[in-house]
Amino acid sequence: MDATALASLTDIAQLRHYLLDLFCQVAYREGDFLLSSGQRSTYYINGKQVTLHPQGALAVGRILLSMLPADTQAVAGLTLGADPIVTALSVVGATQARSIAP
Repeated sequence: MDATALASLTDIAQLRHYLLDLFCQVAYREGDFLLSSGQRSTYYINGKQVTLHPQGALAVGRILLSMLPADTQAVAGLTLGADPIVTALSVVGATQARSIAP
């Protein structure tokens, strides 16, 4: 789905479904993985592959914006993992005349 088609989706349930599909396509991998905990896993989900994806960032920003109270002024999170998420939220907010500082 291109950005124009994605932007035209108004139903949050459809956006969530699209985002789940994107996670399955670009973030989910099967194999033999050594996790930072020291344990092994037969699968790995790299969420950054979605939050750094153009359509993924747009979907994440739109979904999260719909969840925020109208008077929200800023969002934050731990650096690196949250950076693309709060940036997407801030950019999507700007397109909807909601000024949300990252």
